[in-house]
Amino acid sequence: MAWTNILDADIDGDSPIKPSLMESLRDNSISIANGDAGAPQFQTNSIEDGAITGDKITNYTIQPAKWTW
Repeated sequence: MAWTNILDADIDGDSPIKPSLMESLRDNSISIANGDAGAPQFQTNSIEDGAITGDKITNYTIQPAKWTW
């Protein structure tokens, strides 16, 4: 699959939802995951081996104000 640029004119409030738009949305998600040319690329530095150590995790405290239930 290839990345498809979606034009603003295709998603404005007056434009109908077309099958081609829905296919582009589906295919673009797959293109991002595959790292296809033209697709936005994920940064992997934070998930490479050794990037997140136990010290970084255990020394961090989440304050009660950040808790959500």
